[in-house]
Amino acid sequence: MLTIPFSGNKKTRYKEVADIVKRGGYNAVYEPFAGSAVLSVNLYNNKIIEKAVINDYDGLFDIYPEYLDIKEKLVADCLAAGLVKQKELQPPDKREVLQDLVSKIDKKFWHLLANNFVFSGRRSTEIRLQDFRYFMNETGTEEQRAYLKIIDNLVRCSMDYKQFLKMYGRDYLNEKGLMIVDPPYMNAHQKSYSNEQYFGLGKTLQLMKALRTQQRDFIIFNMNRCDITELLSLFDFNIQEVRSRYASQCAYSVRDDCMVYVKV
Repeated sequence: MLTIPFSGNKKTRYKEVADIVKRGGYNAVYEPFAGSAVLSVNLYNNKIIEKAVINDYDGLFDIYPEYLDIKEKLVADCLAAGLVKQKELQPPDKREVLQDLVSKIDKKFWHLLANNFVFSGRRSTEIRLQDFRYFMNETGTEEQRAYLKIIDNLVRCSMDYKQFLKMYGRDYLNEKGLMIVDPPYMNAHQKSYSNEQYFGLGKTLQLMKALRTQQRDFIIFNMNRCDITELLSLFDFNIQEVRSRYASQCAYSVRDDCMVYVKV
């Protein structure tokens, strides 16, 4: 399976989504909250669908090629400076070297570099220079570059999700499309999520209203089975399947990760 490091991606739900896509006879998918687009990438790469449209709202894939170049140079500079890749914290003198190197890099790349240089519990919050204290995980870029090649074959846009739903919310000609909706979770105001990612009840209700106006079947994810099923029922959606699994946030915390399949 093709993946790139990205917090909250749905790679663990790929088989379930692929099963729904196959059974439903869908030949296209649309992601209004694409994130790393791991579901679209693998559905397309495995020839389960013919087309995928992803909403790269934050412009992740605009900066990703440059990030990979920066990562390669930073890794080379770390090795040249004597840093050893390990799970443990780098010694104080090596941390100082690392932070000096990172200080010369545009901050817009810091959250991407965090996968190799920042403790996992800090990656979903605002990254600070002093958080760069590690040198770990896979440092090669071959798989990430292969991932980008698949992204280049998808239709990519950047717009508000309401505009996306309005533009792509109905089938045309011989297309049968499925919306894959993975918004910031309604009850995600927890320490493992930054405030900027907190969707809130009001925004979730706006999302329900927007989904009501579009005409595609969809899959939607949420942190709480009861919350999302009650909301969908409140808006008279035709729920077909509800699947939950527990996802680890860290060594001492797990949460429900619920997926609901709806036919319109």
